[in-house]
Amino acid sequence: SLGMVRIADELSIPVVITLHDHHPYCPRGQRIRDDKRNCRKILLDECLECLKPQTVGLGLTAKLAMYVLAKERGMQYLREMHKEIERQFSRAYRLISPSQFHKERLIEAGAPPDKTVVIPYGLDLSLVENVPARPKGAPVRKFGYLGTLIPSKGVDVLISAFKKMKSKDCELHVFGEAVPYHGQHDYDQRLKEMAQGLPIFFHGAYQPDQLPEVLTKIDAVVLPSRWYESFGITIREAVRAKRPVIVSDIGSFTEAIKHQENGLVCQAGDAGSLREAMEQLVQNPELAERLVEKSMEVETLENHRAKLLELYREAVSARKADASR
Repeated sequence: SLGMVRIADELSIPVVITLHDHHPYCPRGQRIRDDKRNCRKILLDECLECLKPQTVGLGLTAKLAMYVLAKERGMQYLREMHKEIERQFSRAYRLISPSQFHKERLIEAGAPPDKTVVIPYGLDLSLVENVPARPKGAPVRKFGYLGTLIPSKGVDVLISAFKKMKSKDCELHVFGEAVPYHGQHDYDQRLKEMAQGLPIFFHGAYQPDQLPEVLTKIDAVVLPSRWYESFGITIREAVRAKRPVIVSDIGSFTEAIKHQENGLVCQAGDAGSLREAMEQLVQNPELAERLVEKSMEVETLENHRAKLLELYREAVSARKADASR
């Protein structure tokens, strides 16, 4: 795909790139390792550890030989990859990030600061605007997770937190599809084993037009992500549907949710911190009501489209001006 940038530039076609995640600088896309630590800085040695070959079944000598050879080749490949990314990004007119947090991470990793801009995603939230409001003063009892079932999303942390809750008349509803994750295929099975004997319900994947039905079934939305999320569409859907939200303090989530103002924020990866936030909503219905009273500014699809068109036209004009010199 980077080759398309070069080809377009050589044909004098201006290029604008929207960067939805961390893939340009992280081959795994999420800047999180198998041990669930975040990569606060892009270091090629550590990138290589994430990508090292599988050596199951080999003897020690063979493993060492393969590792040394793979490391030398891998480092060379990663260095070349990063140089190529920098070359192609330098050809682009602008790089678009959906949030300020994501923009800062991209620049830290090597994106040109003068070319990287923020344009939040435009959303059509008309589907959720008619979700029935929760009855005034109603207790929060049904927590819901909406999203993909992969380790970086932290659903295991949510189940651990739910297990520790002192309030015993609560339920946890998990909505989302289980997908392979860097060679792991059993994460959803491990989640179900953790949930055995508890009022935790796995509903599987849902279609976009089923979102109102999903939100109607729950009292609060919990998003316990571990990775540097670049935006947070589900946050905005939940807030617009007047469902209190609990998020982890990582990535762009805290741009959207301010603790105790329009949601609750817990420490990423910390089941105890998440449990406390959930207990707050259970024990304090007034808090749940107050959190959903504050509206959140959301970019409309129309405004998003207008901003993109303006930027695209600007890119075309700039290329024409360069060509006329």
